[in-house]
Amino acid sequence: MARQAGKEAHSKHSPITYNKLLGWTVKVRVCDKQGCGGEICLFHLELLSAMFKTSLLFCAILVVCSGFDSGGFVKKFCKKNDKDVLVCESVQFTEDQLKKIQVQNFIISEEKNISFVNSFIGVLNENFLKCFPYCIDLTLKNVTFFFDNSETHGHHPLLSLNINESTVRGNKNGSLLKNLQNLHHFGLINSALEYRIFDKNFLGNNPSIKSLDINNGNIEKVEDDAFAGLGNVEYIDFADFDVLSFKPNLFKNKDNLKFLKLRGNHLEKVPKYNLPKLEELQLHVNKIEKISKTDFETYKTLKKLDLGKNGIKTLDVDVFYDLEHLEELCLAGNEISQITQENFKNLKHLKKVNLSENKIKETDLKDMKIEVNLFNQRD
Repeated sequence: MARQAGKEAHSKHSPITYNKLLGWTVKVRVCDKQGCGGEICLFHLELLSAMFKTSLLFCAILVVCSGFDSGGFVKKFCKKNDKDVLVCESVQFTEDQLKKIQVQNFIISEEKNISFVNSFIGVLNENFLKCFPYCIDLTLKNVTFFFDNSETHGHHPLLSLNINESTVRGNKNGSLLKNLQNLHHFGLINSALEYRIFDKNFLGNNPSIKSLDINNGNIEKVEDDAFAGLGNVEYIDFADFDVLSFKPNLFKNKDNLKFLKLRGNHLEKVPKYNLPKLEELQLHVNKIEKISKTDFETYKTLKKLDLGKNGIKTLDVDVFYDLEHLEELCLAGNEISQITQENFKNLKHLKKVNLSENKIKETDLKDMKIEVNLFNQRD
């Protein structure tokens, strides 16, 4: 059928050469072994040079693509929510479908903010991202997918990738974020990794990443080099893992790190790292029962410190002496029975102290010109 159509067109019109079509966007009917369907794909001819090296006729082009009609796909599976995010639910992208579009510029959506929910993605790779060339914020929730680190997506404009309540499968030494060099934020929340080891290979070398949220997953081991490839990261929230302690070089050379949140990790000691720009350290809901002045010698730039719900019983008089820039301190939910103004004598910028849910009977902190929360003291 296709050859006959080509002959008929050739008899009526002069050939349209590949050179003449450069820069054009053409519509191509989707065809497979069962014949041609009604779907139409858009292609930029520059991307088809490997497929068409001779003169061609528009009506004779036969291309096997993913089998999706972009308009029909969006209408069937997706809708905008009140935050202007295109939410696509119960979608399946098989690996074979993604392979079929590897040489075509097949666009499913031009939206910038896209979320997939309750879906399956054969391989989260360059072929998948090509379908959403303008997406800068991608969320996967309750999605099962495999990541292929052999692919590169360095030219994709994606700025934020959030993976929530999902199952992540991939090569043990592979990198989920390999060459996503525009990525500023990565989140992995309540998700399961096939290999439960968190190391440098997983995040790869991504100097563009500024913020990282890794929370409440099935990670059993955190290697010393887990964040080694994130030289410019400013915010790390790494919480709710049963790791007991962190390696001494875990945050080595993180000179731009300003916010470090390590809540719920069963830590028994204040971790010591040289972080010259750190402004906020969260250590609440751990197992740190004793703190001393030496614990904070490397955190002199701190403005906020959270040690809530750790079982701390006593405080040395000079325990916070080196934190002269501290503005907010949380000690709520501990076992503290005595605390005085002497504990804060060098904290000239202190504005707020939360001491709720402790065992404090009397204190002179009420005379200080700061906000002090002493609610719900226990016996």
